[in-house]
Amino acid sequence: MGEARSSNASTKRFGMKIMASGFLVQSGCGCKRLSSRGLYMCEREWKGTSKQTPGIVKALVSALTAVVTGIQPQAEEAIESFSDLLSADDVLSTVKDDYEQRQYFLTGDISRRIYLQTTEFIDPTVTVKGLQNWERNIQSINRFITDERIDLLNMEKEQGLIRTRWRLVCTVTLPWRPVLDVYGQTEHFIDESSGRVAVHVESWDCSASEALLQLLKPGPPKTTDSASGP
Repeated sequence: MGEARSSNASTKRFGMKIMASGFLVQSGCGCKRLSSRGLYMCEREWKGTSKQTPGIVKALVSALTAVVTGIQPQAEEAIESFSDLLSADDVLSTVKDDYEQRQYFLTGDISRRIYLQTTEFIDPTVTVKGLQNWERNIQSINRFITDERIDLLNMEKEQGLIRTRWRLVCTVTLPWRPVLDVYGQTEHFIDESSGRVAVHVESWDCSASEALLQLLKPGPPKTTDSASGP
């Protein structure tokens, strides 16, 4: 009985939680645990993740996402299923190209071969289940931004995990042209049986509320080249 109480207290102290995917994540601890699906999950609480985002902010983002993706419905497209086992180095180099060549965060142009069809994409405001749904969301949102870029600042590989550090900058095409400028990191958790990314967790240095407040601040005026005089 005493041992059970101690275990319950420990669970409460470290704040264990079950993610939408069913993987056990433990906050407050620097260790990793091999899940039943062969994933090494970081046992800590991600800064700026959904748990810490106010419900009203998550509801607002979810509603806006639904409106944006519903403006122009896209036809269903089959995603090829890959059966070969990928090496960690192969995934690492492909993730690097997705950032530097494809700017996948902003364009939705992602290398499908290194992801499972069921990959979950988790950020501070929403969780999107499925690679195709994530692609559709990003491509829809892309119509409302300009002058966009994502800079890959650092990347590292651990057992079952690729972690990237980045900066994202874009101008939102609202009348006051607000600029979104966010630093953050993404953790790509690898499924052991396929070598592919099964969970994609994005966190920001600022809170989701602080990031959304940037959208209320007018950005610099759009410059136009004036015709040269005689």
